[in-house]
Amino acid sequence: MSTKSQLELFTPNTCPPTFGYSQVAIIQRGRIAFISGQVGVDADWRLAPTFEEQTAQAFRNLQAAVSACGATMQNVCKLTIFAVGDVDLGTYATVRDGIFAGQPKLPASSLIRVAGLYSPDALIEIEAVVAIPDTDS
Repeated sequence: MSTKSQLELFTPNTCPPTFGYSQVAIIQRGRIAFISGQVGVDADWRLAPTFEEQTAQAFRNLQAAVSACGATMQNVCKLTIFAVGDVDLGTYATVRDGIFAGQPKLPASSLIRVAGLYSPDALIEIEAVVAIPDTDS
């Protein structure tokens, strides 16, 4: 079974340079999955205690949802991140870069600072758009 590339990620040279994301994501063909916001809770709804641990858990939850669609993190074309208050964006970037390690381009991305999420202790929520790969038998 082979997968065909159907996602193009880039930043046009007419846009300002970016750090940690692409300006444009083009889905060439196939199906699209919209993944609801994932937070830093485990299967028993225990919230991780720190921003870094919540971020890592939210990405693990996102990876599980992406995998359930028959895709990988390489198929993620857009992330939307909701971060509470004045969080350490360097920590977020370090965790994100570990998740997407080895990928030549990172997905398009928006980060929105919010006053709060579903719980006063929740610090981050991550949602995604995924280009589900076509497969040939």
